[in-house]
Formats: sequence, C-alpha cells, structure tokens
Amino acid sequence: MGLNHARTNNVALIPPQAIVRQPFEMSQLTAGTAGAVVDQLEELPDIFAAAGTHEMGAGIPPPISECRVLYEEENCKKTLMAMLLGLTSTDGRPLGNVTEEPYASMRQNVKHHPVTKDLKREQNQRALSFGLDAFKNTYYSKTKCQEWLKNNPVTNTLDVEFLVATEKIIHDELNDEIEERQQLQEVTMIRFHP
Repeated sequence: MGLNHARTNNVALIPPQAIVRQPFEMSQLTAGTAGAVVDQLEELPDIFAAAGTHEMGAGIPPPISECRVLYEEENCKKTLMAMLLGLTSTDGRPLGNVTEEPYASMRQNVKHHPVTKDLKREQNQRALSFGLDAFKNTYYSKTKCQEWLKNNPVTNTLDVEFLVATEKIIHDELNDEIEERQQLQEVTMIRFHP
C-alpha cells in the first residue's frame, strides 16, 4: 500500500502503524527518511484485500456455486445425489446412480437415496437455472424425474466442479469403509474358523 491510497486534499496521511514503528518529528524529515517511511508503508499488508473491498475488486464477491450453497444449507446427501444425476466422473463413471457400488451396499443407504420429492425439487431447480418455468411435476414418477435429470445435467462450471469433487470424496470414503468391513470379516473368519 503506497501513499496514493491515503491522500486527502493532497495531504498524505500516515497510518498509525508507521508512526508506532518509527516515531519522528516533521521537521526532521529529509529525502532519505521520507523514502524509508514510504518503503515501510509499502511493506504493510493490504487490509482491504481480505475484506473483499480492494480497489481492484471493489467489493465484488467471488462467484459462488449454487449447488454448493444448497448442499451446505441442507447438509443432505439425498440432495447431492439428485444434483449429480446426469454428470459423469473424470473416469467416466455415471454419478448419482445409487444402484451401483459403493452406494448399493453401504450402510444407512437411505441417507443417500433421493426420494421422488428430492428429485422433483431438483428438477424444478434445474429448470429455473436453464431459464425455463418450474415444472408442474406433481404426478411425475420417480423414474420420469430421474430420466429428465439425466438428460438435462447441471451445466454451470462451478457447480459441476463442486459436485464432481464432493462426490469423489464421498465415493472414496465409502470404498474405504467397504474395504475395512471386508478386512474385518476376513479377520473374523480366520479367528473363528481356523
């Protein structure tokens, strides 16, 4: 931060940090000491950068993923799985399919399986994000909702990145849990059936 940021009526304002660090009398300032003060001011951290009000950003917040906001508000895996329908992972695996491993054999799979209500809500959310009117999907079956969601995946880049990364974390955790259970079963089999 230079003196350009702290000018009022062509009078340089020196922040309190500079005064505390190097007390001086105005009459004692010479060209050399004024330069040292300016150097110290430039070394100070930019207090506006973290506040989101930096002159370059002018208070404009960074873009936020709508899917992330919805997921974090509800902290619901069903909502996440509904949002994933229609997307594929980096290795080509279809996301949101709870009938495939590791979702099919996990414990408490009810927490991850979206019900028709979740799918209808996601269907309306996507329709609105595409600029369409909300669906009158009261009588849509679960299969019809899933088919529509698979054919009309999330397209926002921030949302896709968030969803793919979050699903990968959950997928890896579930695979680790399955491996642990298999190892535990093997150990149990060896102990009781030598």
